[in-house]
Amino acid sequence: MAEDTTQTVELEPAETLEEGSAEAAKASLEERIAGLEATLAERDARIREMEATLGQAEDALKERESELETVGAQLAQAVALYRASLLSAEPEIPQELVQGTTVEEVETSLALARQMVEQVRSRLEAQASQERVPFGAPVRSAPDSSALSPQEKILLGLSRR
Repeated sequence: MAEDTTQTVELEPAETLEEGSAEAAKASLEERIAGLEATLAERDARIREMEATLGQAEDALKERESELETVGAQLAQAVALYRASLLSAEPEIPQELVQGTTVEEVETSLALARQMVEQVRSRLEAQASQERVPFGAPVRSAPDSSALSPQEKILLGLSRR
C-alpha cells in the first residue's frame, strides 16, 4: 500500500514571484496532482480487490453455514436413532426419562433413568416382601359344621343351593 506523502507548496506573494518560478510552482503542483491521482487510483484498485476478497469470504461463510446446518440435522437424526436403539435394548426404562440433543446428554439421562428404575424396582420388591404370605400357610377350607345344631346345619345346606 502506498504511503500518503502529503506535501504543501507555499507560494510567495505575486509581486515577489518571477515568471519562471511561477511556472516551476505550477509544474510542481501538476506533478503533485498527478502523483496524488496515481495514489488514488492505486487505493481504488486495492479497495476493489479487498471488496472482491470480502465477497468471496462471505460466499465461503454462507457455504460453511449451510454445511453446518446439514451436519447439525444429521447429528440430530443420529442422536435420535442412538436414543431409540438404547431404549429398545432396555424396555423397562420409560422413554420420557431419556432425553438429550447429543450422545453425551442421552447417555447421562440414560444412566439417571437406570438408577431411577433400579430404585423403584427395589422399593417395589421391599413392599412386596412385606405383604407376602409365608410359605406353608394353611389351605382355606369350608367352615367346620360339626359344632352347629341340626337345625343350623339344615339352614346352612338350604342356603348353599
